[in-house]
Amino acid sequence: MSTEVVAKVLGLTAREVTPTERLVLLFLANEGDEETGACFANPEILARRTGLPVRTVRGIIKSLTTKGFLTVTRCPEEGSGETLKYVYVIEPD
Repeated sequence: MSTEVVAKVLGLTAREVTPTERLVLLFLANEGDEETGACFANPEILARRTGLPVRTVRGIIKSLTTKGFLTVTRCPEEGSGETLKYVYVIEPD
């Protein structure tokens, strides 16, 4: 967990993010690597852990990416070309 990133997410205002966006960001910050900030997951895992529908999580990820709070990299499964997981990185100020 990156306490700096968690603190940053908690400091975001209601004008910057919605409550559900904050929830997803907090999960990612909590699960993120201390050094890189990267969190390996997929929308289904995020949905299960946050209690939100998968469709909602996908919309939140898109919104956070558009707002510049999140960078998403898709990681294909070796040999199949299918997406196995995503790497999420909360962007610094």
